[in-house]
Order: sequence, then C-alpha cells, then structure tokens
Amino acid sequence: MKDRLFFKIKKMSNGIDIHYQKVDVPFVYLSIIIPVGSTHSISTNEGGINGVAHFLEHMIFERSKNFPEKGVLEKFVDLNGGYINADVGLEETIFYLSISNKLFDKAMSRFCEHLFNPVFKEEDIKIQREIIRNERKQKERYYPENNEIDNYLNTKWMKTERVPIRQLFGSDSDLNKIDIKILERFNCNYRSKKIKVLVSGKFNLKNIEKIFSKYFFQNIKLKKNIEHIDWKEKKYKNKKFKDIKHPIYVIGGIFNNISLKDEWGIRFLGILLTNYSHGPLYTWLRKEKGISYSMRFSDDSYGKEIFWKMYIPTNKMADVEEIRLNIHKKIKEILNDAKLIKNEVKRRLYRRVFFYQDIADRMDMAENYLIRDGVIYTEKYFDNLTKIFENSKELEKIYDKYFSKKVVREFLCLSK
Repeated sequence: MKDRLFFKIKKMSNGIDIHYQKVDVPFVYLSIIIPVGSTHSISTNEGGINGVAHFLEHMIFERSKNFPEKGVLEKFVDLNGGYINADVGLEETIFYLSISNKLFDKAMSRFCEHLFNPVFKEEDIKIQREIIRNERKQKERYYPENNEIDNYLNTKWMKTERVPIRQLFGSDSDLNKIDIKILERFNCNYRSKKIKVLVSGKFNLKNIEKIFSKYFFQNIKLKKNIEHIDWKEKKYKNKKFKDIKHPIYVIGGIFNNISLKDEWGIRFLGILLTNYSHGPLYTWLRKEKGISYSMRFSDDSYGKEIFWKMYIPTNKMADVEEIRLNIHKKIKEILNDAKLIKNEVKRRLYRRVFFYQDIADRMDMAENYLIRDGVIYTEKYFDNLTKIFENSKELEKIYDKYFSKKVVREFLCLSK
C-alpha cells in the first residue's frame, strides 16, 4: 500500500516550501501555515498588541484589494460546495481551503489575495470587536478548559496555559485600540519565508507556484511571550466539585524537552494501560474489581513539552486507597508481560490500516509534525516507532522517566 503520509516538497525561489501529495480525487485540500500566532501578540512586534493575531484572523476573509466586496470569498467557496476556515495557534495561524478541483485555481488565487493583500474597514472592525468580546466571554470562565474540574486541574494543580486569555483575545481596552493601522502593520508579518503550504488532491502544481510567485516574502523574526508548563501543586490533595457525585482519582505527569520517540512511548503506554479491549488497568478496575465503569487517558503536547493525565472514577474512598496502593505494582507487572505488549503493538499496527482514509486526516497529521519538527513523517516512520516498544526494556524506560512514582503527581476530585 502506498504511504499515505508521503508528501513531496517543492522549494520556491521566494523561500516558500510547498508540501504536496497528488491524489486522484475530484477535489483539493489546501492548508497555508503562517508562522504568526498568539504568542506574537505583544507590543515588541510590528503591530503587536494583546489579541491582535486572533483579531486579524477574523478580519482576513472580509475583503481584499482585488475583491473589496465584503464576504465575497466565503460566499464564492460556500456556494460552490467548498469549505474555508482559519485557526490561530500559539505560534502559527493556519488557513484552510477545500473545493472542487475544477474551481481550485480560482479559489486559491482569491484565497491568497485575502491573506497577503487584505483590506480593512472600520465598519468591519467594529462588528468583529463585538464578536470577539462575546467569544472571550464564553471562554473566560473555565479558560483554558471547558469545565470546572479540568479548569482546576490545569490551572491550580498543573499550569498548562501557555498564553493568558488577555494575550489570546485582548481585553476590552485592547480591542478598542485595534484599528486599521495596527491590523495592516501586523499583517506584514504574514509575508514570512517560513510559511509552509500543504496541498493534497488533484491539482496543477505549476499553477500553485504561479500564484505564490506573485508575492514577495522576507525573513521576519518575531519575539514571543509563551509560558512553559509546570506543576502548581506537587503534594497529593483533594478538592470538592459540584459537577460530580463520586470520587475521581487523577494521576499525571509534566515533562519538557522530550523526543518524538518518548512522546510516542508515553502515548503507547497510556493507551496500553487503559484501553477497553485488553488494557490491564481497565481489566483490573472494571472486570476484576468492579471499581470503575471507565477510565480515560489524555495527553497534550506542544513542541517538545507534554503533559498527560489519567482519570479513574470510583464509588468510594476505599476504592481510591486501593488504587493508590496498587497502581504502580500493577503497571510494573504489565511491563514484564511480553505477550501483552506484543499483542498491543500488533493491535496498533492493524488499527493504523483505518487511519488516514480521507485526505483531511492526512493533512491534519502532516500539519502537526510540520509545525512541531519542520518535517512530515511517513506512515512507515510511525510504524517503526510503534515497533520499538515491542521491546519491554524500551517500555520500562518510558515508565521510569514518565510514569513512575517518583515523577507523577496525584489529585483527588470529590463531590461537593
């Protein structure tokens, strides 16, 4: 089977890299990764002010020099069955376009005009100020999460917010200061030679090159304000929450400067322990003890930082104490079960057959690692990473560095 994550690279003379994958389908997916994000919304950058990266992303699709009528790009794409969107990250803004291949060149030409030659009008800015105020108000209660428990765990137990909410959205006073001049100055940062272009589907590469060759790009170095993840509370504590009716035991870890291999290993071990088909912790706590209906492992990585959490709902405090007493003993037993580990590797490799069935999934995976490491890894590369952990000694290293009692922390959520 052809590797579905294999992208060729076209390096243009103006500094832009086009990562492309030709697929015989009647449509095209395009992502343009601009190296400008919320960490750059600071006064030391050209046009920098709290919230400006997010505000600019809202304004980009409004008007452009060659298409000054409001909303004409979105209308063109939508009425022709396509999709257009944008997302502001910490250090990048990604713009998305998908449309029939018959209309792709026309749509992409307009798309790039809006990115690199936008037109800003005060009447549009006034409307977006109110939209962004409303968006911020919906997020601020539990920022950076969406509920009471996760908000507490990620702000009082862990510190996982990398930019404060003001830097992301801007305060009311910040939003009132953002005007045409500020947006034009900050938009100049979009013309960076570090832009990455991703495209998959049926297209003419020469036409894409022709469109990008119209624009001048330069070396732009932006300053950033980003906080590193860390622990706020290392001691085992508990807190009562009104949203739950039973104890939830949480265990987790925070780590910096990790390799991709170790990131993959953390994910491998976490899912091995908790999956419902043969996960040893799941089997122990549900099928053997009847303590927990379900459990959840989650991880979040950015760059070379990662934090992970395992949530284990229980019925009573005695269950929690039994888990605390035995969980590391159970994990160590698993690390000596070569057959279990081998079966998990096999299960993962078989499941990968179902991955990347559609182009959107391939593009998403490619974007993640292009942003993280500047390269797009192939399916074969990830298969080989998975096979490394068939060696139990490699998995023991992951446990010692990222799951052992000496490096993890515990927290208990109780019912109010």
